[in-house]
Amino acid sequence: MLEKATKREKVKFSSPDMLETELKENLKVKRFFLVLDDFWRECVSDQQLDRLLSPLMVEKMGSKILVTTRFADAARALGAQNLIPMPEMDENQYSLMFMHYARISDQALSSEHELIGKKIAEKLGRSPLAARTVAGQLRGKYINYWKRTMNSDLLNNETWAALWWSYQQLEDHVKQCFTYCSMFPRRYRLRRDELVHLWVAQGFVDMEDIGHDCFDVLLSCSFIQPKGVGWHFTIHDLMHDLAKRVAGNDCFTFEKGMVDRIPQDVRHLCIESYDETVFREQVLKLKTLRTIFVSDWMATMAEKDWEKLLMNLKKLRVVQVPGWKGKIPNYIGELKHLRYLSFSRIGIETILPHTFCKLYHLQKFSASECKVDLSLVNETISNLVNLQYIDRVIGWDFRNIRRMTGLRTLGAFIARERRVMRYSSWSTWTTFMATYGSKDLKTLTARRKLSRPS
Repeated sequence: MLEKATKREKVKFSSPDMLETELKENLKVKRFFLVLDDFWRECVSDQQLDRLLSPLMVEKMGSKILVTTRFADAARALGAQNLIPMPEMDENQYSLMFMHYARISDQALSSEHELIGKKIAEKLGRSPLAARTVAGQLRGKYINYWKRTMNSDLLNNETWAALWWSYQQLEDHVKQCFTYCSMFPRRYRLRRDELVHLWVAQGFVDMEDIGHDCFDVLLSCSFIQPKGVGWHFTIHDLMHDLAKRVAGNDCFTFEKGMVDRIPQDVRHLCIESYDETVFREQVLKLKTLRTIFVSDWMATMAEKDWEKLLMNLKKLRVVQVPGWKGKIPNYIGELKHLRYLSFSRIGIETILPHTFCKLYHLQKFSASECKVDLSLVNETISNLVNLQYIDRVIGWDFRNIRRMTGLRTLGAFIARERRVMRYSSWSTWTTFMATYGSKDLKTLTARRKLSRPS
């Protein structure tokens, strides 16, 4: 809100209190119109709600706040008194919107498509989400597919029925990829590359290009939606509910303050808020676990918990957990199936043990701005022949990079002093590639090392 009010981007403050004070000062002298779209009361705690409303109480006379929500209680929690129900769309406008998302390009068949499309639209209960999803499935299909859709018993004027029909039209591997998304918290901001890498690590798709094709399919049918103008995506609440229903116990999100126990047969687990007691009493007993994804990046995982995780959960393919300052336990080498390893804690220094080089199936390693000490693995890290992505790692400096022939992305590589001038220009890229040998390397960021190596 402060960025919009001041027209400044990337506003940063050391504390929420300072941010709140600054917003109050800016709103005192302005009339504003604030839109809170699709507000869910259950996604906001009482404390967060108070903090949201506090700076808005100083508004200049004439300021307005518009809230859209599917729940009357959510609007009243924000102080709304006169609730205005949203009317249904006009039938003709709804049909036009449906055909817009279907994007008929063959003019010779457009009249027949429009006739059938209007009948399909009549069975969707005038739900905009249903229109986008069903129309996305019809896009580019032959007229016979449209006729079968028109006669489908699954479309019965309910949004949920339309979403279920759309899910049934997906190919099996695309269904798997979509269902996996139910592991993330509601409205979690997804990144395309990260999601595709997770799918490949789990074996849902065997190639990254196929993963991107799956993402495009889900995006075209509104199973996944862009979030703002940036590189983030999200899943609509109803789509998230659909994915969770299909996934059953395979995917589970442990949310902050949750009292439900984690299913014993869960395969993919996301922990929104790290809790030592829950981790030790429940998570470490999940023998079928394939994914552990801790989205609480500010959490601190004790070294004993790290060790127990590596000792007890041997079938893991994906591990994203908070890091800590010190050496990763040697048990890391026992995760024979590990494909994806990511840990966080900005500014810490982490030492990789020599057993790290036994992760022969590892495809992606990310350390989110951590400084990584490679002294124990410098000579043998080239054994990781399947490693393709080294992302957001500070201090990546080793001699055997020429043997890492599978690398596609290498972030923050430290060039040695004697080579910096020779390879500082992108015009010498072919010379660099000939020296370092990775034909598949697509992305590299080089940084000058400040002290001359011995």
